[in-house]
Amino acid sequence: MAHLSPSVSTLTDVHPITEGMLQIKWISLSYDGYEKEKAAIIFYFTEDFESIRRVSDRTSDEVPIAIGCYDLNHDGRDEIIAFISDSYFHGASDSGGLFVLEYDGKTITDGRNIAGFQLDTSTLNDPRSEQIGIINNEEGWDDLYIDGLEWKTGMAN
Repeated sequence: MAHLSPSVSTLTDVHPITEGMLQIKWISLSYDGYEKEKAAIIFYFTEDFESIRRVSDRTSDEVPIAIGCYDLNHDGRDEIIAFISDSYFHGASDSGGLFVLEYDGKTITDGRNIAGFQLDTSTLNDPRSEQIGIINNEEGWDDLYIDGLEWKTGMAN
């Protein structure tokens, strides 16, 4: 299991739901672009990427990171939703780690690892893939919809 920076915890608060009852906004993640966000992720997980380099000789630039941004907490700033494709970031997924990261435009200030799901990494950047959805909450944080489950994303203050 990954070391993960001290301020990252794992989300395990999931609820099975029926898709027909919800309005879901589907988002896609991209391996291209998002250079500022990728740099912030690499800085935030410095120790983790250093461990990857020591074990596999891969640099942080060689670890695929798929990113999407969405304002999950309605503060006017997008959070980063990132899928880091490396076995170091596993968790319960066999393909990498999915994170919700609070981002102020320069640095990541908090984060959550979402575990216990399966993503088809070959279609992550396809806007029609409908793998990651946003469920709008009137108050507080929006939730994610992944693998038929609702994932509570609210960060602790």
